[in-house]
Amino acid sequence: MLDQWNLASEITYAMSVSYTTYNNYAALQSAIHERKSASTGKDQAKALAESLQSLEKSAMNIAEGSDDTPGIGPINRDLSRYLVMIESADLRPAASAHQAVQKACYALQTNLHAWQKLNSEDVSAVSKLLESVPLPALPVAPKGPELTCSP
Repeated sequence: MLDQWNLASEITYAMSVSYTTYNNYAALQSAIHERKSASTGKDQAKALAESLQSLEKSAMNIAEGSDDTPGIGPINRDLSRYLVMIESADLRPAASAHQAVQKACYALQTNLHAWQKLNSEDVSAVSKLLESVPLPALPVAPKGPELTCSP
């Protein structure tokens, strides 16, 4: 069925975007831990440690989320469950399946925008502090593809 294929394609694309973004998050977390270790004993270590800690927490909120608002990783998990449900039948997906996918897609869009903002503003600001220590800048994730959600 065309409706089933279209919804499965939308889910697959959203999962691909979230997977890539989550891997970028993992790379940032790893770099933050490396910089924390390397900055101990430096003159500006306290201010730098606070900035790294704040950035780490912000990134974690976007990637992991909370009980009330899921992050990129949990949304990917939910999307994979929806895909299995939709693909397991040769029927037109129920309206509730479309609604669940749409809700997940909008939540993912919100997190992706927050991720882009974090990369363009916060990561750059902390990287400037790192340069003054001097330590290597943090990796900035490339701008990912735009995610559109069907109504």
